[in-house]
Formats: sequence, C-alpha cells, structure tokens
Amino acid sequence: MWFVLKGRVRFYDGLDSLFGEFGPMEGLGIPRAAPYWFESASDEDLEILHITAKNIMAKDARLNFQPLRDRQVDNHPKDPVRDVSKHHAKPMEPISYVSPEFDQFPKMISVLWNKQDMLRIDVQKIKDGGETNMHSHTGVDSAWFVLGGAARFHGFEESDVHDLAHHEGIFIPKATPYWFESVGDEPLEIFHVLARDVTVEKNERVNYEGLKDWQEVKDLGGREATTTDVR
Repeated sequence: MWFVLKGRVRFYDGLDSLFGEFGPMEGLGIPRAAPYWFESASDEDLEILHITAKNIMAKDARLNFQPLRDRQVDNHPKDPVRDVSKHHAKPMEPISYVSPEFDQFPKMISVLWNKQDMLRIDVQKIKDGGETNMHSHTGVDSAWFVLGGAARFHGFEESDVHDLAHHEGIFIPKATPYWFESVGDEPLEIFHVLARDVTVEKNERVNYEGLKDWQEVKDLGGREATTTDVR
C-alpha cells in the first residue's frame, strides 16, 4: 500500500493506463502481484509511505512487465520482462483518510485497508480519555506513525516511555505489552499498520490490566495475561 504525506503522485496499471492521481492523505492499495508503476505529479517533492507485508512461508519475487529504468539497473536483478496480457491479479483500490468527528467515544478508527490475509491498516483519532490499557497481541507486529498531534507510548517497565511528535513512529513486535495516549493540545491522529504472523495460528489480545470504561463498552475483549506471557 502507498499513502501520500506530501506532494502528488500518479499511478499507472500494467497496461500503462493512468489509474489515478493522489494527494496528501490519499493513496492506493495494491494486492499481491498486481502490476503498476508511479511517478511524482507535482513540482513539490513527493513523500509517500510504502507499507508491505511478507509471507515468510511463500516465495517472494519482483515481476518486471517493462525493462528496468536506468536508475534501477544496479538495484534489481535483470529478470526477463513478462507479458502483462497473460498476468492476472486482484484490482488495485484507491484509499483516503478524512478526519472523522468524534462520537460518544474518545477514539475513532478509520480502516483504510483490510483486504489481504496478512495486512491491516487504519488511522486512529484519539482525544483525552482515549488511552488504551496495557496489552499485547500474540500474532501481529504493529507500527505506529503520527500524522497529527502527539503520542506517548508506554512499555511494561515504568521507564520504557517513548514520546512521538509529527511524522515520528514506533515499532511494536508481536507479544510485546504496551499502551499509549494522546498528549498534545490537539487530538492525536496516528497511522497504524498490523502485519499478521502466518506462523501463529490464532492472534489473541492479552490484557495486562483491566479494560478502560470506553473499551468495556466497545467490548474489546481479550484474555488476562498469565505468567507465561511476555513481561
């Protein structure tokens, strides 16, 4: 998946047809093996997030449907150019994020991409009172990236604290306990990537403390941590 932070971008499909042009807070979800290419579409520098998840149980290869460009020759294998007319893949899908208004809950979640078996991407908007409880996920790695406001992430140890400002982020490995909160003057808006570990049969939410009141109402569930869970 690609998500524009700054500038504009044009994406083309495997037949060199323009698929779409995208600006900030917009992008494109690209399924496995879908052919595409892109270019900057403005005089402003393009800054674009690229999110991928790799299935470690499967073979991954770059498929070329056009000759490599000069700047790519030294960075990629010179594999044969494939015939795109004989290639099949699921269609690409535009995505966008529009900041939602708060309802009765202090946290809003806008899902951008959840079409594949390994990757889910959302943006969470959080105000005072929307902090999470200390918890972990047994089957997903996650990454968080601040789009607006400021965040504070807490690990299991009291000294494990990380403050994140605009365009700063943090990686949370699977089974690692944490919680986070909004600490800025404005609501926190934070980009959230979950990559599922295909070797883990069941992903569980593990709670190291009780759910917050708003989480109880949302019925987030999960099981209580035991002595065998990561501390």
